[in-house]
Formats: sequence, structure tokens, C-alpha cells
Amino acid sequence: MARRDYFTETDKQRNVYSDFLTDMNAHPQKKNIVVSKNEEAVKRAIRNLILTNKYERLYQPRFGGNIRKYLFEPASPQLAKAIETDIRMTIENFEPRARVEDVVVSAYPDDNAYSVRIVFSTRTLQAPTTLDLTLYRVR
Repeated sequence: MARRDYFTETDKQRNVYSDFLTDMNAHPQKKNIVVSKNEEAVKRAIRNLILTNKYERLYQPRFGGNIRKYLFEPASPQLAKAIETDIRMTIENFEPRARVEDVVVSAYPDDNAYSVRIVFSTRTLQAPTTLDLTLYRVR
């Protein structure tokens, strides 16, 4: 039996990525679950991936960036480099839709925070997209 291709040629050319929003709210007029598309969907996925700790997901103990472990350490250039390396590896391992171009981590020791800028492109759309995060300890 031949495999049936459900995508039209225009869908293949656009290569639309879509994800459900985590709040699962319905659209006010359409009454459908709201989705994010293309770069916005990949941005949300990367953000959620980085902020997830290892062993936080059931049946996927290795999933996540495990970045929170660094937030209670004294700020240093070596620690910023370790955060950058972990973010790169996490995205490469768990987000196949993105190709990391640059990760810049800046420490703000007075605020107990790190500013993270991730520049990536999706596998199908070559235009770079930027994701800015602020990592800070809560306790």
C-alpha cells in the first residue's frame, strides 16, 4: 500500500510549525484552541525546554536544560560559559526545528540574574530569530 501524503505543495513550501499554547485557552471568536506558529512556536518550545529541569518530565528524565542549578552559584565568566554551553547542547539535543547561531550570557550579580540572548534559525526558514530570557533565582 502506497503512503498517502496529506500535505499540499503550498504546505510543504511554507513548512509551518505550530504548537498549542500552554494555557489551552479558546479563541474568542473561533472557539478553537489557540496555537502559536512558525518562529513563535519554536521560541516558546526553546524557552520551555531551557526552563525545564531534568527529571521534571515523566518518563523523560534527560529532557530539559537544568539551568536552575547554576543560579545559586557565585557569578563568574566560567559559569556564564557553562550556561551558554548547556543551552547550546540542550537545544541541539531536544529541539530539531532550530539551529543555534549564537548564545550570549551576561551575568548581573547584584540582581542574582543572568540575561540570555539566543539567536537561532529554523531548519526551513533561514532568517535568524532572537529569543531573550532573564534567568533569576526565585528563593
